[in-house]
Amino acid sequence: MTNSVEATDCSSNEAKLQDEEPPWPSRFTSQLREGYKAHSLLISMVASIILAYVYPPLGAHYLHPKITSTWVSVMLMFIISGLCIKTEELSQASHRMGFNIFVQFFNYVVVSLVVMVFSRLLIAVDFLPQSLADGMVICSCLPVTVSMILVLTTSSNGDDAAAVFAAVFGALTGTFVTPGLVLTYIGVKGNIDIIRVLIKLSIRVLLPLLVGQLLQKFYAPTQDFVAEHRKSLK
Repeated sequence: MTNSVEATDCSSNEAKLQDEEPPWPSRFTSQLREGYKAHSLLISMVASIILAYVYPPLGAHYLHPKITSTWVSVMLMFIISGLCIKTEELSQASHRMGFNIFVQFFNYVVVSLVVMVFSRLLIAVDFLPQSLADGMVICSCLPVTVSMILVLTTSSNGDDAAAVFAAVFGALTGTFVTPGLVLTYIGVKGNIDIIRVLIKLSIRVLLPLLVGQLLQKFYAPTQDFVAEHRKSLK
């Protein structure tokens, strides 16, 4: 009887300990971690903007943005995309012609038309100077940056394969579409070295994507690494 009573007391004490909440510092730290995981993109963007405002030389000079943001980060994102996305998924995304045409049409035509009309209205009411309004129109004619397409799609749990194809296809078509749109809207001609642009896009986008695909297919440890760290890679 004594042993059974002691066992019952021990089990009840263990249940009480389990029911007790952890101390508030642990709860607060856990909530911070969960909050950052849920909103990591927004928090990181706000922190970067604040840091850039407080100390501009950090990003403008010391981090060498012409190398890190223009080349290293973009190439790294496409290598990761090549590692995580199956070739079959990329192939299926490339065959969704209706969707791909709609995305490019919206990005180039719809967005630029809205900005064109809006900017002319601002000029008419003397709210913007002509030069700034024309700058808005030119920006609206540019393709969406490949890095933002991948980052925003991944953070929203979207279709990564469709995003990769849209990014590549948009960057390539922008070489030809953007000058035509700018000329149509504001009558400004621009000289673009198409061969140079295509070479840069191939090195920054297509080559890293190909490297990731080849590693995924022919280097077995890569598959295990991706399977183990898929959430972190996203």
